[in-house]
Amino acid sequence: MTSLVAIMTALIPPQQTDTPVVVTVSGELKVDYLVRGGTLNEASHWIIGGLPAGSPFNDGDTGTVGKFSLDLSLRMGEDWDARILLANQRVNFDTFTVPEQTKFLAKEPTDLLVEKAWLRRSWSLVPGIEETLGVQNFAPQPAGSPSIFLDLGHAESPWGELPDSTAPPFPTSGTNTLPQTRRDELQPVGAVFAGYYAQLDWALFLFPAVVEGGKPSDDEAVYGFHVSVPVGKTGSRVEGIATAFAGDATEQLLYTGGIGGMVIVGPLEAGAEGYVQFGEAGTDLDAKGRALRARAQVSFGDLALEAGYVYLSGDEDGLDDEESRFFSYENNDEFLILESNEFGLDLDNNLRSWRVAVEGPVLDVGAAGALEAGLRIGGFRFDREVPLPPDPVLGTPAREDSLGIETNLTLRLPLSGAVSLDASFAFLFGAKALEIFTRREEDSTLAGTVGFRARF
Repeated sequence: MTSLVAIMTALIPPQQTDTPVVVTVSGELKVDYLVRGGTLNEASHWIIGGLPAGSPFNDGDTGTVGKFSLDLSLRMGEDWDARILLANQRVNFDTFTVPEQTKFLAKEPTDLLVEKAWLRRSWSLVPGIEETLGVQNFAPQPAGSPSIFLDLGHAESPWGELPDSTAPPFPTSGTNTLPQTRRDELQPVGAVFAGYYAQLDWALFLFPAVVEGGKPSDDEAVYGFHVSVPVGKTGSRVEGIATAFAGDATEQLLYTGGIGGMVIVGPLEAGAEGYVQFGEAGTDLDAKGRALRARAQVSFGDLALEAGYVYLSGDEDGLDDEESRFFSYENNDEFLILESNEFGLDLDNNLRSWRVAVEGPVLDVGAAGALEAGLRIGGFRFDREVPLPPDPVLGTPAREDSLGIETNLTLRLPLSGAVSLDASFAFLFGAKALEIFTRREEDSTLAGTVGFRARF
C-alpha cells in the first residue's frame, strides 16, 4: 500500500501554491447476517450424486459478513483528479478450489484491499478527452443495470471453468462438463481514454493486468472499445462494444462484439443487448458463445414494474472442439440463490431465464423516508442439459435442465439519510437439476440476509 501511494504521489504534477486541492472523504459500513440452506451449499460443489454423508457442506450455515470501505477523492486544479478506495472484499480468493470458497463465512476477510486507485487527467490541448490510469472499474450497461457481460471490478475470472471436469469421468480433452460456482472479485489495472465527439461518447480501455490474486502468471488482460450514441432527448441511446479477453495461457484469446441500447418514452424504459464471441477458448477450442438480455420497465409514480429475459449460451459437448459457453466478467446478481456472486450459486453461463419484478415504497416512516419493498420472481433452466457428455456415468441420474423458480423479497427501512436496515429472503423450488448434485436429491433451498448499511 505504501508503495502504491508513493507512486501515485510521484505522478501527480506539482501544484502551485494558489491552486486549491479539494479533498473529499466518504465511506460505507455494511453488515449482513446470512442464512443459507444445505442444498445450496452442497450443490455449489457440483458433484454428481452429491457429497458423501457427514460432509460439513451438506448442512446449511449462518454467519455475519461485514464490509467496510474508505473512499478518498482529490480534485487538484482544473485538470487532475485522484481517487483511492480501500475495502475488504467479501469474496476474494487466490484459488479456484470450491470448498475453500464455500467456507469463506468461517474465515471472513479483514484485510483492506485497493479496490480503486487512479489518477485522471483532462486533456487541455484536446478538450473533451480524459485519461484515467490505475486500479479502476469499467462497466458499460447498454440495457441498464446489471451487466451480463463486463463489470471488471465486480466479477470473477471466466477462465476458472476450463479445462477439466470437477467430477469423474474426467474428459481426456476439452472443457468442463459441469456447472461451476466461482466466488471472487478481481482488481483491474490499466488505462481508460474517454472522450466525446459529435454527440458520440467513446472509451478505449486497456487493462493489461486484471489481477486474480494468485501468481502473476494467473493474471488476465482485457482490451476493448465502447461507443454510445444518444437518440433524441429522452435519454434513449444505442451502444456498441468490441473486446479481447486474454487468459493466462497463450491459446486463450477471445473476441466479443456486442450491440445494445435503451428506449425511453415517458414512463416506459426498454432495453436490449446481444453479444457474439469467437477466437480461442483453449487448446483446439473454438469459441462460439452467445448472449442476449432484454428488459422493460414501466413506472406508475413511485411504483416500478419490470419484465426481462436473459440467455447465456452453454457448451454442447465436453469433448468436441467447440466451446459454446459464454465467457464474461459479469455482475448479474439479481437473484440471491442462483445468481449471487457473494452468497449463491453464481450461474453466469449456460442459462435461460425469464423474470418479473415490482418494487416501490409501501409504508411512510416519517422524515427518514419510506419502507421500500421489492418482489422478484424468475423461472430458470440450463441452456444445455447437464452434465454435458460424456457424463453421466452408469448409475447416476439422467441429464436435466430445469432450475425451477426462485422468488426474492427485499426490504429496506431508512433510519436516517445515511443509515438503513436491509433484509432479503429467497426461496428456490422445482430445481430438478439440483437433484443430480445432492445426495438426497433435493430440488429446493433457501437463503436470506438481515443487516444494516451506514454511509458517511
